[in-house]
Amino acid sequence: MSKQQEKRARFARMFPARVDTLRDTLRKIANCSNKGNYDWDTDKVQEAWKLIAEEFATTADKYGISFEVRVKAQAKKSDDMFERVWAEHVQAVRNGYGAAK
Repeated sequence: MSKQQEKRARFARMFPARVDTLRDTLRKIANCSNKGNYDWDTDKVQEAWKLIAEEFATTADKYGISFEVRVKAQAKKSDDMFERVWAEHVQAVRNGYGAAK
């Protein structure tokens, strides 16, 4: 098997599994939208989706694919403790820490 064939075989083995994992993770995130079980700050959720969209756009760009995402939501009152924890998380993610790469 040539080096190119090995690379293609490795990609064919790895890529679908990683896509499946990503889709499963997104379904789990969607489960958190159940208002019967959770309450959230719309601003924080919007910010999280912006971070997710940035990761999608950056990753897609590596494959020569581009897309745009618009986020539209109404804000609601923030929880101070959540605010602090979330701000730390966002900063860590933007610095490349605390997120699976």
